[in-house]
Amino acid sequence: MVVRGEVVLAIVALALSIIAIASLFTGRLVRWRTRLGTVACALAGITPLLSFPFIDQQLMQGRALWEWSAVGGPTVQATYRLDGLAAVGLAIGALYCGAALIATTRVASRSSVLRPALLLNSFVLMTAVVTDDLVAVTAVLGALAANTIFVALLVAPAPAVARVTAYLAGGVQAFIVAALLVTRFGGASFRFDAISPASMSPGVVLAATIGAALFAGLYPFVPWGYRAEESGERESLRGLLTMPAGIAATIVLVRIVGVTRIDLARLALPGDVPSALVVVVAALLVLSLFRLRRRRVGARRQTAFLVLLLGLFVGYPWVHWSHVVVLACVLTVAYAAAVSLALPDQWPVTRYDVTLAAAWIGIATGTPGGLAGAFAVLVGGAFAALADA
Repeated sequence: MVVRGEVVLAIVALALSIIAIASLFTGRLVRWRTRLGTVACALAGITPLLSFPFIDQQLMQGRALWEWSAVGGPTVQATYRLDGLAAVGLAIGALYCGAALIATTRVASRSSVLRPALLLNSFVLMTAVVTDDLVAVTAVLGALAANTIFVALLVAPAPAVARVTAYLAGGVQAFIVAALLVTRFGGASFRFDAISPASMSPGVVLAATIGAALFAGLYPFVPWGYRAEESGERESLRGLLTMPAGIAATIVLVRIVGVTRIDLARLALPGDVPSALVVVVAALLVLSLFRLRRRRVGARRQTAFLVLLLGLFVGYPWVHWSHVVVLACVLTVAYAAAVSLALPDQWPVTRYDVTLAAAWIGIATGTPGGLAGAFAVLVGGAFAALADA
């Protein structure tokens, strides 16, 4: 039996739509709402994985309905491809989106447009994971960020929404920078399988990593701020409702680092530190030590900062991309633990950042086993979210 890629996408979209429709059940149909939603969510999650072996290689790719032309250049048409990575991302994203739709039935919403907005967010996520064009997927991530911000407005207080808006906007800009760094090399197409590995410089990978980290909420890039007055049943949904953005950005990052053809354990950071800058920092450190000896106010903090900065500059040539990612993930988990101990009501929000951080550790290894472990962590988190919903 041969299955087209569009059939799988249609089944997932239909299953998610059934969940949204079931949330409107009233009267005697209310008791069937959760059961029907759970079955539809499971169908949306397992369909991409079960049907992928039956998809014909010639039928898993198609062209989108929109195109663009550069000034004096050829017409470029966006393409989508339901490959193995897209199937996994589609399954994970469908589970989280389905869990979010089911979870909204247990709390009172500020607006009746919450579930339609979540359904639209699900469709945008589906588009992001199957788009195999770098320029097109950057535009899709921008749309996903905008819709996620709108969803956050309906469930989170204003300070939290402002932070989410700033981080997602910064993430979109970082992905745009990554795309611009790739397009400067030119090319007939910017599909991931057509991009030259030489175009994926360490600067491209670093920019995409920063963008994905802002989408995923890793702590060094996203200085979380939680307050006791922000806790609440509706607020606890914020982590789940913003999870699709983190999933989509993670899938795009995996596609980008996959083009590099470089061992991720050896992928260096871009550029180098000028010797003059090291000398300047060393001189400032000497002056700070002199102030510390004279017990000046603030000298201890200044000295500690300069020591860390000098150590970073000296050790920069030996710092690799994987080191930065693992450090970010470790700090994310540690900070989430501290926040959860201080504000237990915030654990339903921080748990999803911890899930993404654990998955990123597997991605940073750059091995097939590590990548499989990362996806296993995301699937486990999705089933846990579905069980809570």
